[in-house]
Amino acid sequence: MSENFTIQQLDYRMRKALNAQNITELTEIQSLCIPQIIEGHNVSGGAKTGTGKTLAYLIPVYEYLLKLTPEQTHDFACVIAVPSKELAFQISRQIELLSDNLSFNAKAVVAVGNFNMQRMAESLKTKPTFVIGTPARLKELIALKKLPAHKCKFLIYDEADKLIDKDNFQLSMELKKCFYRDVQTLFFTATYGEKYRKNLEKTDIEVMKLSTSRIVSTPESIKHYYVVCQHRDKNETVRKVIKASNATKAIIFANRRYDIDEITQKLKYHNYKVDALHAEGNKFRNKNIVKDFMSGRLQYVVASDYAARGMHFDDVDVIININLPEESTEYVHRAGRCGRNGKAGMCISIITDGELNKVKKFQKDLSINMVERSLYQGRLVAK
Repeated sequence: MSENFTIQQLDYRMRKALNAQNITELTEIQSLCIPQIIEGHNVSGGAKTGTGKTLAYLIPVYEYLLKLTPEQTHDFACVIAVPSKELAFQISRQIELLSDNLSFNAKAVVAVGNFNMQRMAESLKTKPTFVIGTPARLKELIALKKLPAHKCKFLIYDEADKLIDKDNFQLSMELKKCFYRDVQTLFFTATYGEKYRKNLEKTDIEVMKLSTSRIVSTPESIKHYYVVCQHRDKNETVRKVIKASNATKAIIFANRRYDIDEITQKLKYHNYKVDALHAEGNKFRNKNIVKDFMSGRLQYVVASDYAARGMHFDDVDVIININLPEESTEYVHRAGRCGRNGKAGMCISIITDGELNKVKKFQKDLSINMVERSLYQGRLVAK
């Protein structure tokens, strides 16, 4: 297929379904990956956050499903491994939307760590087309013969940089061994750095490596600022930054649970519509927080990197960092929560003098300009 693959080359039903989501053309990563996946290649796809990577693998899966005859089954056709339950539900919602717009009976079941195993087993009896879950839980369900891996056509690792890092590599590869050798394997990531490439080579899976230019960066629609203050003044500075930025909807990142809880309590005390999202938090509570944030009942969410990883909210306009992350790739994931689909966004980091070296490192690694700002009379002004 041509490298200039366009939306017009998709099944007419798929074009109509995408049109219902106001999608009239493919993004760069979609044009690169979709034809190769349709042709049956294993693919590693890399692109900036907010460029349509989920659809880059879901569209070709649906193209395969739409070509099946009524006699051919599509039970358990696709297994998607993810690092967090929040991302699993994000993907599940996109599948539900696509299936509804296609009038196609393809259901998804989410299988993550703290879900009731018996209930999950019952859900799998409905023979879903998609099963989305963490590697540990997927592997467990296969071992219990609740998830028939031999039926799977596609095995997809979303946020693959996390799933094949040094902490998760062995488990992710053990999951791969549960499937037939010829299962079509796809890896998708927003951070296609040297570390990821080396880990990808270690998988010994022959893949086509497709990426857009300068993916380890943030969309140009995002402006990057930082405000320097004393550590003891950070919580008060957060409130001032929220007001000065005129944030409609914001995610506030902190590295430690203590900081997350403290700033959430302080903001609640001052009547902000805010709540905390913890990676180890109660799943129903987290799900309700995400739902309230998406609906507008909450205006702010305070979160850790892991809790917010993979979340996609189209209308977040401001990101605030109480602490800078350790790695520049994590800064990309944070900043990429705003300024999606070409909309303007601001990523504002509240730092101490001791974090200035990180600012310089991020600017160098990501080729971005982080501009210092001061707070003056309720506004962010040039230093």
